[in-house]
Amino acid sequence: MILITGGLGFIGTHTTRAVLDLGAPALPASRHPKSSSLIPSGVGTAVVDCTDPQSLSALGRQHRITTIVHLAAAPLGGTPLDDLQQNTAATFAILRAAAEWDVQRVVLASTIGVYAGVEEYPWREEAPLPLASPHPIPASKKTAEILALASGLDVVVARIGGIWGPQGRTASPFIAAPALIHAAAAQRERRGDEAQHQGDKGDQLRTQPRGEGAQDQTDEQAQDRAEARGAELQDHGKEQRDEGLRDHAQSPREEAHDHTGRDGGQGGGGRRGAGGPGTVYAGDGVDILYARDCGAALALLATAPALRHRVYNVGSGRATTNAEVAAAIAAVYPEAEPALADGASSPGPLPYLDTDRLAAEGWTPQWPLERAVADYLAWLAAGHER
Repeated sequence: MILITGGLGFIGTHTTRAVLDLGAPALPASRHPKSSSLIPSGVGTAVVDCTDPQSLSALGRQHRITTIVHLAAAPLGGTPLDDLQQNTAATFAILRAAAEWDVQRVVLASTIGVYAGVEEYPWREEAPLPLASPHPIPASKKTAEILALASGLDVVVARIGGIWGPQGRTASPFIAAPALIHAAAAQRERRGDEAQHQGDKGDQLRTQPRGEGAQDQTDEQAQDRAEARGAELQDHGKEQRDEGLRDHAQSPREEAHDHTGRDGGQGGGGRRGAGGPGTVYAGDGVDILYARDCGAALALLATAPALRHRVYNVGSGRATTNAEVAAAIAAVYPEAEPALADGASSPGPLPYLDTDRLAAEGWTPQWPLERAVADYLAWLAAGHER
């Protein structure tokens, strides 16, 4: 059985689904279990607190765990000391449980942010990492990598880039893609409402006697409703921001998290992929990867009989600009009007991950940008909020 901590969060659900698609047994675990439309209803889940060794021991008595994918981590929102303490405690608890259960492999989720300060692109796994970190997330991930790789266990570290897609955040402080796509989805919903309103008004004009005062919805009301929906999405994105920054734990509350970072957030060391507060620059970007591809990569690292290395980058292997995301949205939904500022927020090359190691293990991304955008817009159009 493959235990996936944070397995019901953002990246965790995609990883669970990918493991199941490979025909392997998966046990997604979380401190706060919840249903996910990405995971078949018959799949069992587990309640576990990764900071509590007794909670993990109880889980091990119920299931024969052979592999662990450790995605759970503390969310943002506490003090840096609290976050570091919880993440370090969870790392030790998972490693001790892995030793107790004699697991075959532990896949440890790390972040692109550990490369902050490395000036040569692409970022390669063998690059020396600076000791200092601009944010608690990469600091705790560097700590976890060192401890896990020195544990004597079969540990594989996955340094994950900027992940986006179904069940991810609606807006990210690190990458612009989610906000751009949700804005396009809201725009499409608004235009659908307006078209429906025009059709309804035409029906009323054909069926109601002139002078009957049925209160037709006006175009202004349709616009107000769309704006309210946009504000709802924005607020929901703020609520989900901490959740999105944790499952690998996006929790002691567990969920799954995106691991980007250009600006002293998760990564630091460069201009922001989102172009700064309130402004999205066309020329900004970073290595982003669709969530379904990320799940498949982690599933491969968990199930491969043998691996050549102990550290793997998980990303697209290139920097994707915001202009490219906008162009992909326009190709799928030509009426979309992404609001981008010209140029870039600062000079210099864009960071991206070298993914040759992962490719050598047989992994190939299946979701190029335009296909991924189409999939995500269809997902949102089907009624999913994120």
